[in-house]
Amino acid sequence: MSVVTEFVSALKGHKWQISCLEFKSTDSTVYLASGSWDKTARIWDLSECDACTRLKGTHEGAVTSLAWCKRTCDDFNILATTSADKTACLWNSKTGKSLAKLNGHDAWVLDCSFSADSRTLATASWDSNIKLWDVETKKCVRSLEDHESGVWTCKYHTENPNIICSGSEDGSLRVWDARATTSKFFGGHDDSIKACSWSPNGGDYLVSGSSDSTVILWDFRQKVALTKCCGHEAPVSDVKFYPLVGKKRYPLLLSSGDYSVRMWHPLASSKELLKLKQHTFGNEVETIAVSEDGTLLASGGLDNQIVLTAMAVPVDQLEDMPVDLSDEAWTKAKSKERKPSDSLDECDGLPHRDKNIEKLLDAIHHKKEHLIVPPVSSAASLVECALERKDSKNHTSSSSSNEHTAKKGVKLKKKGQKRQRPRSFVLSNGNHTPNSLLNAELSKKLATLKNTRSGSDPIPVDMVNGNRDHRSRNKSGHYDRERDEIEAISREMKTLARELETTTKDETTL
Repeated sequence: MSVVTEFVSALKGHKWQISCLEFKSTDSTVYLASGSWDKTARIWDLSECDACTRLKGTHEGAVTSLAWCKRTCDDFNILATTSADKTACLWNSKTGKSLAKLNGHDAWVLDCSFSADSRTLATASWDSNIKLWDVETKKCVRSLEDHESGVWTCKYHTENPNIICSGSEDGSLRVWDARATTSKFFGGHDDSIKACSWSPNGGDYLVSGSSDSTVILWDFRQKVALTKCCGHEAPVSDVKFYPLVGKKRYPLLLSSGDYSVRMWHPLASSKELLKLKQHTFGNEVETIAVSEDGTLLASGGLDNQIVLTAMAVPVDQLEDMPVDLSDEAWTKAKSKERKPSDSLDECDGLPHRDKNIEKLLDAIHHKKEHLIVPPVSSAASLVECALERKDSKNHTSSSSSNEHTAKKGVKLKKKGQKRQRPRSFVLSNGNHTPNSLLNAELSKKLATLKNTRSGSDPIPVDMVNGNRDHRSRNKSGHYDRERDEIEAISREMKTLARELETTTKDETTL
């Protein structure tokens, strides 16, 4: 049972940190929208890799969030963005021109989300309100005002256009009936809630990420926290559901925080499946997005770049991992309500499930509808093909240039090896932290190499003329000895790393 990841590419162009990312798939290509603190948003066509449409000139502050409209208008898609300038904007994704600017909030607008029927846009603001906008008329039709402090995030239910969840600085997670402007209060976190999301396959689950560094999986109709995932060393900045599920319909989660992106099997006894660090060392990861087919992960952070990572997740195998909720007694306790008048009983007539968690999970596992099957042509393969075309084009251009230079009698430099893209190491199961096996083996080998070399051992060094020389340990050769020893150990460690990676591949294949 392994989650395989591989670095694919890094998209560069933004001048400041990346704040938001969202994928959009069409029949011909996959788009990735990105927003940044440089006051611009970009739409990347992944079939061309570096090709992008830049959206600028409307926002006067940092772009804080964005969302794709689920419905296609004519021959283009609508993209919504929010900003620190207290506004939200609607854009024509094909031309990059602004369609409308929505004014009404009194503070930073921090998140936005389209309803399932694409008729309404919800925006969350630091003024403690959530406003609902009619996409056709571009007017505010309703305001949700139960939060006591700034609202960090809001998300529409994936199927019901009348249900919204929101997370606030006041530490509350609320689920709203948009028609009645009433909400239900959820507890569980010890700090502000920075991100929330609905499960894509029917909206059975709700996940929230908090400044208390935890991720909680909820059943929203029962108001039950099923489990809590702990591991981040800083506030959780973003949470997403992995879009594919297996026959048992167990959810898989992705979250960003500190300097990593993590993948979770929240219902398993060993929850953390993957810890991925693809960004420049020391730069926090602010946002993540997953393609609809689950093959491509995009992450953005303080290093101003978007990292694309290919993923292979065996969902059916991961569902065979032991499920254990017994060690968290608090998950079976019903959260306290903030207001006695809060209610979701009339929320579109949705039935309430049995309060017994075991029966609840059993009912979910036996549902057969909404099962997603990954397409043959994946988002990851689309990017790989684009990169190959780019490499081929560069190689052809370089060859033509070299031929032209050679005709003039100019001596050509020897061509180096083809560019290799780095591969991240694979986690074999959920019981170990990523790279633990590799680090343990390398540390053991390092200690062995140090112990086997005594102080009087000469160190062989390759000379320029091809002969070998032995340098004794003396004051004048101290720097050379240290350098040569480090190089020798480094070669040993690289060889061992390659052997371990090959062994891991063989085990995965079996």
